[in-house]
Amino acid sequence: MEIIGTSFYWLSHLVLIIAFVVGAVLCGRARREHGKAATLGMIGCLVLVLSVLVRMPTIFAADIQRSLGLSFASLGVVFAAIGLLETILLLAGFGLLVAGVVVRRGPRPQPPAPPQGYGYGQPPQGPGYGPQH
Repeated sequence: MEIIGTSFYWLSHLVLIIAFVVGAVLCGRARREHGKAATLGMIGCLVLVLSVLVRMPTIFAADIQRSLGLSFASLGVVFAAIGLLETILLLAGFGLLVAGVVVRRGPRPQPPAPPQGYGYGQPPQGPGYGPQH
């Protein structure tokens, strides 16, 4: 039964990592169009990947406790430190994603104006064109 729990733990974290990496890639590809907003979103997704990676080693907590001879109290301190770091990273990543959504975007580039000059927008002149008398 422990194998099923461990497998589910790794699988769920792997899905989160894949989702955040895909988000970072999509934001990176949108940087040209969205500029700073996409950059903030990309960094936010990468910080969220880091928060998941910080939490993943806790699956080995029992093994580490036994091998290092740690008490449950000291293991609790380690878990509290990891939890605090993970919370800070989650809030930072979420904040960057929100900032990417609400950041003021610059004016969109206007398409180039059509060429102006002689003959532009005027009907063709010459024999066979124009009014017949």
